[in-house]
Amino acid sequence: MRKTGVLVSSIILMLTLFGQSTYPQTNVTIGTESISMRLNAVVADRSMSNLVYPREYTVYNDQGECVYGRGFLIASKNFKTKWIFSSGQWTELEQETTLAYFISDATPNYHEDRTHSAVELNITKYWKYKAPFREVNLQNFSDDDWHGYDKVGGPNMICEQMVVASCNTAHGITLTQRAYAFHDPKYDDFIIVEYIFKNIGDIDSDPEVEYPNNQVKDCYLALKFIPMPSNLSSLVVPGAGGWMPQVDDWIDYYSGYYNGEPLRVMYGWDGDARTEYCADDDEGDPFPVSGIFMSTQYPGMAILHVDKEVNDHTNDPNQPIMSYYSWGGAHASNTLSIGAGSIGAESIYNTLSTPEHITSPLDWETWNSTQTEVWNTAYGNDPNVEYYKTGTIGFGPYNFQNIGDSVRIVACYTVGSIGWTEAVELGSWWKEKLPNPTTNDIIEKNRILRSGRDSLFAKIAQVTALFKDASGNIDLIKGADIIGDPAQPPGLTISSDLESIQLKWENVGADKYRVYRRLKPTFALENEPGELIQDPYPLRRELDGNETSWKDTDISIGQDYWYCVSAVNDAGIESSKSLTRTNPTSSDRTRGAAQPYSSVPSTALDSLYVVPNPYNYKSEQFYSGVMTRGNIKFYGLPAQCRIRIYTQSGDLVATLDHELTYPPSTVHTWNMLTDSDQYIASGLYIFTIDQAKDHMDNDVKKVKVGKFIVIR
Repeated sequence: MRKTGVLVSSIILMLTLFGQSTYPQTNVTIGTESISMRLNAVVADRSMSNLVYPREYTVYNDQGECVYGRGFLIASKNFKTKWIFSSGQWTELEQETTLAYFISDATPNYHEDRTHSAVELNITKYWKYKAPFREVNLQNFSDDDWHGYDKVGGPNMICEQMVVASCNTAHGITLTQRAYAFHDPKYDDFIIVEYIFKNIGDIDSDPEVEYPNNQVKDCYLALKFIPMPSNLSSLVVPGAGGWMPQVDDWIDYYSGYYNGEPLRVMYGWDGDARTEYCADDDEGDPFPVSGIFMSTQYPGMAILHVDKEVNDHTNDPNQPIMSYYSWGGAHASNTLSIGAGSIGAESIYNTLSTPEHITSPLDWETWNSTQTEVWNTAYGNDPNVEYYKTGTIGFGPYNFQNIGDSVRIVACYTVGSIGWTEAVELGSWWKEKLPNPTTNDIIEKNRILRSGRDSLFAKIAQVTALFKDASGNIDLIKGADIIGDPAQPPGLTISSDLESIQLKWENVGADKYRVYRRLKPTFALENEPGELIQDPYPLRRELDGNETSWKDTDISIGQDYWYCVSAVNDAGIESSKSLTRTNPTSSDRTRGAAQPYSSVPSTALDSLYVVPNPYNYKSEQFYSGVMTRGNIKFYGLPAQCRIRIYTQSGDLVATLDHELTYPPSTVHTWNMLTDSDQYIASGLYIFTIDQAKDHMDNDVKKVKVGKFIVIR
C-alpha cells in the first residue's frame, strides 16, 4: 500500500500587539479582535485587529510579530514503525522496524526525508457572533472579513473567538490545538492555547489507522517559540536580511513566583544591535527622527498547565522538565529540529530529556549595570556574532500505552511593555543624551525599558489566578465565567450627506452604543498627535441604548472618515469593534471611507488648495513602512473643471478632467503620473483651473493658478 504525503507547516503563533500608558505595570494589548489559523498557526489578523504598539502603525508592514510560535517536537525511544516516507509517498515495510530514537518534527523547514513531518487534518474557526451587516455608501463590506471564519459558536461559546486545528504525526499521535481569545477590554491582552496530544495511531489524512495498537514510550513533547518584539518601522536598523530591524533579540526562561502565583515562562526582549549597524546602545530600537522607543515589548509564552501523567490531568508543577534555546531561528541549521544541517534524532532526544533550563546572558539580579557587563560570553551569547533566538520548552517523559491516551498542556501567550507615554518621553530624553550618553544614562534607559518584564509577569500572574481552580488545575470555563459575555455587535450603515456623515445601526438591545472615528490611513511618528498614533480610532460619541443613529457634523469637506460602532451590555462589556469596522488597506487607502459633500461646490475658486504641499515621497515611503506611490489631492474645486499641470519652465505635464458626479465632488485625486504615464520628478509645479462649471452647469468664469512642490 502506498500513500501520498503532505508537507507540514509549523506551529506559528503570531500576535500583533500595541501598548498602553500606565507605568510600570503596563501590558500591551494583543490584537485579539480577529484571529485566524493556517496549519498549526494562530494569527491575529492585521487587517482588522488592534495591531502593533502603538496599534495600527505598521498595519501594512510584515514586521511586528511579538509572539511567534515555531513548531513542536515529539521525541521517543525504541519506536516501532513499519512505514517510511520516500519520494513523496508513505510506503509500508515488509516487517516492523524498531528505531532507537525517533522524532516527529513540525517546523517550516522542508525536509527531503519527511518521515518526521506532520499532516494537516482540519482547521475550524469560530466567532461567538456572526459579523453583522456593514455598508458604506451602498457598498457592502459584510463578507470581506467573514470569509475566513467557518462557524458561529453562539452564546454558549466560552470566548469570542476560537480556532481549532489538528494534525497527525509520524508517531501516530494527533495534536489538536484550541486557541481562545476574549474581547472584554479587561481581558483582551492574552491568548490561551490548549494543546492535546492524543495517541490515535494515525500518521496521515486517510481513514485507515496505520498503528491500531500504537505505543509511544519514554516520550517527550516540546513547544517552540520565537519571541520577536514588535517594531514600528522596518527601517530602523538595516541589518542582515535586508530592510528589517537588526536581529538582536534575546531570550530567557523564568520559573518562580510573582504576585503569589507560580510562573513558568519563556520570554524575549530587544537587545543591543552590533556596533557596525548602530554605534549607540539601541536596546528598545529608538526611532531615528523622534527618539521614540519602538521595541519595548517583552513577549512571552507561559505554561499554565501540564498533565502529570498520561490520562492524569492533574497539573504537574515540576514541568516543563527543560528549556533550551538555539540562535538563528527555526530556519537555521543549528536549531533544535530534524533536517539538513540540523542535529540528529539522538541529540534532540538527549536535549529534551535533560533536566536543565537556559540561563540568560542578562543577569537580572544585576541588570542595572552597563551593557558590557551584562552580556556574559561564557555562555556563548556574544551579541556581536549571534542573531535572534528560538526557544524550546520540553515536557515528559510520558508513556502512551493505549489508543486514546492523551496529555494536555495549556499555554498563555501575552506581552509586557512600558506604555506609549513612557516610550515617547524616554525617547525624547535619550535623544538629548546622544551621541555621547554616560554610563548612568545607559543604565537609566535600560532600567525603564526592562521594567516591561515586570508587566509581563504581572499579566501572567493575573491570567493564572483567573483560570486556576481550587486544586491548582487550569479550568477554562471557570475563567470564562468570570470574564463574562460581550454584547452582540450591531449592523452598521454609513452614508455621506450634505456637510455631514450619517450613521445608522441595528438595535441589539445594548445598554450603550459607542461610535469611533478614524481620520487617516497611516501615521508619521514625528508629526502626528500622539493620541491618534496611540489610538487611530478614538471614541467620538457614546449614546444610550435606545438610540440607533447619529449624524457626524464635526467634519471637513474633502476629508476621508472611517467609523465603527460597538455595543456595550449592562455588564459593561463591549462588543468587538472589528466586526463593524472597515479599514483602509495598502492597495486601497480609501477603502471603507466616507466623505461628506458640500451642498454647493465652490464657484469662486478662492478656497482651492493642494494636499500635501510639499509632497515628500521619501517621507511617505519611510513612515508608512511600505513602498508607496502616493497621491496629490486638489480641494475646493467646482463641480466640473479642467486641471492643467505644468513644470516651472512651462511644459505641460498632465491634463485632468474633474467631471460632475452625484453628489458633486469638490476633490480631485491625482496619482502624479504624466499624460505619457511617467512619474513626475522633484521640482516646483504650476497648476491652472479653467473650464469650470457649477453643479447646475453654470459657467464659473474665474481662472485659478497655483503651485505645489514635489520632493523625491
